[in-house]
Amino acid sequence: MTRLHPSLVVILAVAVFEPGSKPPPLARPDILRVHANSCAGERQSRVGTGFAWNSAKQVVTALHVIAGCERLSVYSERDQQAYKVAVVRVLQRADLALVEVAGTVTFPPIFEISAHPAANINLTAWGYGEGIPSMRDFSPLRVANGAPTLEGNIPSEVANDLRRAGSPALDLLVISIDAPLAPGLSGAPLLDASGRVRAIADGGVHHGITHVSWAIPARYLAELMQSTESAAAIGVPNAHLSAAEVARAEVFSADQVDPAGQRIRCGTATLRRTRARTLLEAEIGNDSPQGLQQLKSFFGGDPSTISFDVYEDGISGATVAVPSGVTLQSQGPACRGSLLNGQIEMIVSVTAIPPGSNPNIISSQFEDYVATPPATTWMADAGWSYLAPFLRPDGLVVRRKAFAHAVPNEYGLPTEYLFETLAARNNTFVGVAAIRRNDIAFVLCQRGLASPNPCPPPNYQQVWAQTALSVHLATFAISALNPNKSAWY
Repeated sequence: MTRLHPSLVVILAVAVFEPGSKPPPLARPDILRVHANSCAGERQSRVGTGFAWNSAKQVVTALHVIAGCERLSVYSERDQQAYKVAVVRVLQRADLALVEVAGTVTFPPIFEISAHPAANINLTAWGYGEGIPSMRDFSPLRVANGAPTLEGNIPSEVANDLRRAGSPALDLLVISIDAPLAPGLSGAPLLDASGRVRAIADGGVHHGITHVSWAIPARYLAELMQSTESAAAIGVPNAHLSAAEVARAEVFSADQVDPAGQRIRCGTATLRRTRARTLLEAEIGNDSPQGLQQLKSFFGGDPSTISFDVYEDGISGATVAVPSGVTLQSQGPACRGSLLNGQIEMIVSVTAIPPGSNPNIISSQFEDYVATPPATTWMADAGWSYLAPFLRPDGLVVRRKAFAHAVPNEYGLPTEYLFETLAARNNTFVGVAAIRRNDIAFVLCQRGLASPNPCPPPNYQQVWAQTALSVHLATFAISALNPNKSAWY
């Protein structure tokens, strides 16, 4: 077996600067970090992005970032200072808010172009995706040939959630982006090559283990400026919160980043622990519901209440689940999690596909990396392996496979069992594998026969079921539909 070659591992280094340190040289004076505190919902504090617009004292952000919060401020990296703000205008239909900064401080406003950007041009978002303490650019974000309205770009489950939240409107015109928008970017400007605002990042609605995002055209900034909607009820004491604000907080919970959340290097990406999900919640929008149902039926019982910890790469949208409480540890080109003292193991890698590289090779190298030698004795289990890759209209390509390790032994039994998900989209590969390592003892002990190894604990099969379901749940957050993507397997 061949391990991942170092030339295929691209290290992405992002400098992190704490508040109070010298601002990084790329800090823009027109981009602000939005802080909302004493908020409705489970998370009392929120972080989003805003940008100076219309005047030197006004900042645009996403309404859902600040709605239902008592205390609002913006943080300027230029000044290394936070400033109180007050809401002056809202446009619920487009999930936009305009706030005004207190005091004498000013920021250079960014100008917009209201015309809808043409398909295939690249935009750049500036902001605080993933809740990072220092701004950065997120690019390229390609304008895709998606449906014109919000409802045409989101799953039905997300549309139902937005109806419950009451904002934004499902018939809102949106700009389809061929990449997910990282949580914490809501309210960020999407700039063209001339530095003009063409859209505003929005979304962060949970969808199973992932989230869904979109971009609001800059044309709605004019409507925001003319809006006469009352802003008085947006920030009120929690005791007076309306049911609508509580619902809005629940619906947009995937956008409420915890800056202190656990982060782990798994391949070339740093994954952030984002949320916990039961299987009942996680299976919504799964990319292969039939396969998931087969797994659930095979393991029997009602596994809907078993829980998972969800880890996400906010840049690519790669999302993986691990059994609740399992600790991932970085190890070379992947990270690993041990269950039952190593009798079951998970391996996760989220890897950038270098330009000109063949994704098939990276996929094969991941399989080589996780499989115990000798390679020739791993036999495919056709009952749990896709005959062909599954293709999702937004460009996701995924295969799931299973293998038994038939190393010759006196018992005539497989020594190990492997289940894996191999997926890719937009130049990012995700490999997730689970291995049972004590199968001979498991079978012999079940039959009441003498075993060369200690018998596994009674919950061996139960833990394997949860781990195999975790592997199946690995996927990418949905982005703009693009039926022209081709398979790479």
